[in-house]
Amino acid sequence: TADEAVELCPNKLPDARSALDIGGATGTISKLLADRGLNVTLFDRPDVIDAINNEITAGWPLISLVGGDFNESIPDGPLDIVFLGHIAHIYGADKNRVLFKRIYDRLAPDGLIAIQDYVRGRSPSAPLFGVNMLVNTYTGGAWTEDEYSDWLTGAGFSTPEIVDLQDRDQQLILA
Repeated sequence: TADEAVELCPNKLPDARSALDIGGATGTISKLLADRGLNVTLFDRPDVIDAINNEITAGWPLISLVGGDFNESIPDGPLDIVFLGHIAHIYGADKNRVLFKRIYDRLAPDGLIAIQDYVRGRSPSAPLFGVNMLVNTYTGGAWTEDEYSDWLTGAGFSTPEIVDLQDRDQQLILA
């Protein structure tokens, strides 16, 4: 799934040179973007950055590691691509709106946001996953196309495109 999701980003924005992987965890997406020649910033909690530091710095010189909380701030831009994998489902409308606006403000003029998640109404797994988020988070859930569209256009993005990923019952939202 990561290969397919990452391939869609440079195909949509072939002149991209930089990317930000928010909540990048072990670096799966960051590594794939860097392998395609992009300068990538992997942004996650400081404890996660400490845990992956040696592996990433030893094998992927195009990846910079930055610790922080994306609910407070994100690294400066301008950035060509910002990737959010499995983040939006953790939060409700208010936090997603703020995060998407924060990302929009850091993107280059023709930059791209890519959100990988379960989209309710497209993913057969989304309803059950949404219940899981309701039980395990304060405001999380599985969001609809209309909700993503509202949040993204409200932040300044153009109308999003949603791609059904082939290898997994998930979607990639691009705007």
